Amino acid sequence: MKYDFPFKIDDASFRSTVKKVRFTPNETGVHYLNAKFGSEIIPGTPIKMMVNDARLVTAYGDGIHHALHEKLATFMIDTQDMQGDLKVRIEGSNSVIKNTLERTNDNRFKVTYVPVEVGFVTISIKWNGKDITNSPFKAAVTNPERVRIVGGWQSILDSEDRMHVIINEEKKIRFDTSHAGPGTLKADIRGSNDGLRVPIRIDQQGAIYTLSFTVIREGKYDVAITYDQNPLPNMPIRAIANSTSTNLGEHLKVEVRGHGSYEAKVNEEAEFTIDASKTSAQSTSMPIVRLTGVQADVEVRIRQIENNIFLCSYVPTAPGAYLLSVTWAERQVRGSPFKVNVLPNTNVGHSASRVICSGEGLRMGILGKEIKCIIDTRGAGPGELTAYCQGVNKTAFCRLFDHRDGTFTLFIKPQESGRHVLTIKYNDEDVPGSPYTLKVSGPPDANKVRVSGPGIEHGVLSTFQSHFICETKGAGAGQLTVKIRGPKGAFRVEMQREHLQDRTIICRYNPTEPGDYLISVKWSDEHVYGSPFHTHIFERQEELERFLHEQNAYRQAQKQWREEV
Repeated sequence: MKYDFPFKIDDASFRSTVKKVRFTPNETGVHYLNAKFGSEIIPGTPIKMMVNDARLVTAYGDGIHHALHEKLATFMIDTQDMQGDLKVRIEGSNSVIKNTLERTNDNRFKVTYVPVEVGFVTISIKWNGKDITNSPFKAAVTNPERVRIVGGWQSILDSEDRMHVIINEEKKIRFDTSHAGPGTLKADIRGSNDGLRVPIRIDQQGAIYTLSFTVIREGKYDVAITYDQNPLPNMPIRAIANSTSTNLGEHLKVEVRGHGSYEAKVNEEAEFTIDASKTSAQSTSMPIVRLTGVQADVEVRIRQIENNIFLCSYVPTAPGAYLLSVTWAERQVRGSPFKVNVLPNTNVGHSASRVICSGEGLRMGILGKEIKCIIDTRGAGPGELTAYCQGVNKTAFCRLFDHRDGTFTLFIKPQESGRHVLTIKYNDEDVPGSPYTLKVSGPPDANKVRVSGPGIEHGVLSTFQSHFICETKGAGAGQLTVKIRGPKGAFRVEMQREHLQDRTIICRYNPTEPGDYLISVKWSDEHVYGSPFHTHIFERQEELERFLHEQNAYRQAQKQWREEV
């Protein structure tokens, strides 16, 4: 059965001998393109073409929806045995993730990737330049190892990693998932012998989950915690339920005192005491102390100075809020966990938070040109400054120039275009804003800018369409400038993008009289292909036709002369 499709012939200018035919098929299968020049059939036609539908290509598998941080993720793509160009691009919020495309048979591909950050990654799958069904996909990347117990695991476990609970007494455990990525925390508690489930309740407030449960029989239980359907490390936990505690109430007799239990300064030793002297004389417990920060824990040293009185000390290395957990007889003491505020040390002044970075090199750059930014460490005191810049596949060269006054110039030379992640550290700590995301564009290439449309063609004033399109895709980073001169001088040009992030720019001007117009189009101060364009606007159609006839005759004569030569 024969179907005819509407088509469009693009002609950049009358000088061009290359015509581009555009049409949009509305069905898949074999199509034939017939073409004539005048009444003569063009040799090589009809052209046989296979039309595929990107919507028939599908993606499936766990890796298209979920992935584990720094673990291999996999999904499949089914091309329905069609021929075409398949492209996959995976991006995180601060990274472009390398993926591997492997053909498993004639119509299936396996895609593997390793996400380098938690959060959501965008998976774009294109078939012949068009998104397949549901593309781009959003995959949640999680890391269950980053789920933390508020107060630390030692606050709920004994030296043998067991949890102790009292029957008919509610047990609450708080989890912090703020650094584990998007997901949901779930729990399952069963009797170790009978397998019966213990009723639980999980309350969520932001990234904090509270697990509550009450056991009613003595015995052993298995506690399994999952995040985004992945088990936390060392699961399940063994819980021991007893009717009473051998040291019931002893933890309530312990007091924590000292400035270090609520405030400290970076790189200065802080101290506090744990006074358990009021506990029973036969008590031989040792306190379990843990200081937990957002990024890392701080080691706490414990030294017994009297009978059941302990002196604790620690040296924090980063400012911020911390939780101090103190456990006695396997239960948290009154007031625990304590909130400890660690302040920057204004005396020694070597905090990375005081380093100031500035310059365009923190945001963008051009391939082949050195990018630079300024780093000021004068307010941070003595220390070691390091910089590292990673592209999609290659590492950029980084060079630090020391001005000997506490300021540095960082020179970056990328080896590829695309998104780069720049990490700047001072004394092994990220400076404010680090890691930075840099967009590295290709060098400007004016020859790759294409100009088309009726605005650069000859025409009649009364029917003249003065718009034309500048396509800058693939031309690298640059600035487009358009200048038009008419019979009486310069003309104002209106330029706008089709979409905010698009590389296609629509230009318009308003000629008011017939004559010769010179249209100059430059990309980064270089003429684009075909520029400057000479456009003749006539008052009457007859004048235009006579001009085109003379122009065509001149071209034919030139062609014949070249052939004879």
